[in-house]
Amino acid sequence: MARHDPVPERPLKFLAKELQAGRLVLFVGAGLSHLAPAKDGSRRRLPLWDGLLDHIAKEFGINRSEFSDDPLRVLDMAVTVRDRPALIAEVANCIDAENFDPSKAHKELKDLPWAYFVTTNYDDLLNKDNKFRSIITEDLYLWEGVHSVKKLIYAIHGNLDNPHTLTREDYRCWGERNPRASRRLEDTLFNRTVLFVGYSISDPNFGDILNRVKRIMGDKSLTQKGLAPGLGA
Repeated sequence: MARHDPVPERPLKFLAKELQAGRLVLFVGAGLSHLAPAKDGSRRRLPLWDGLLDHIAKEFGINRSEFSDDPLRVLDMAVTVRDRPALIAEVANCIDAENFDPSKAHKELKDLPWAYFVTTNYDDLLNKDNKFRSIITEDLYLWEGVHSVKKLIYAIHGNLDNPHTLTREDYRCWGERNPRASRRLEDTLFNRTVLFVGYSISDPNFGDILNRVKRIMGDKSLTQKGLAPGLGA
């Protein structure tokens, strides 16, 4: 992970208070998965977003430099070159999470009393022990929490079996295609404090998330509505 200056004491106390009160939501990105150790003991790591896009570009014969203005369009081009099932299969091949164990950070974070989790990751490392209830598809939002005492994980982009939000077109239409998930995200941003962990400002994935947040929040500042800065990869 990149080195960061120590977090000032005041925001840490605020986050601790929100956590204890059950108001703190953990929003997880690829940087957390990148910490997971390989089961074979090698130094191999799961890819960050840039690494995934490099892999897809190479496998599909795409020149990434042609899409420097919008890297996620590499995934649209992969669908054009072959088809969506081929892209999904290659994403699963690149993010082979079954060959990795949860990191120490995974284990320590998931034991804290978060209100719930939100993630853009497709892997299941945060829920390897099936301790939580994963809300993956739009239909599952109808049943969130029903007959379940488990803490919820909102996997807003799906999982490796069903990565429903993957291409630039998927991102563009996310709100229309996932209205229940969109309302949950809006409710989270307005009524909870959110800690982002495992994101880099340079990730196209995170850039899209921030734009989505800005559209939801309107002219309100992020800090006014309780968005806490997180830890990048």
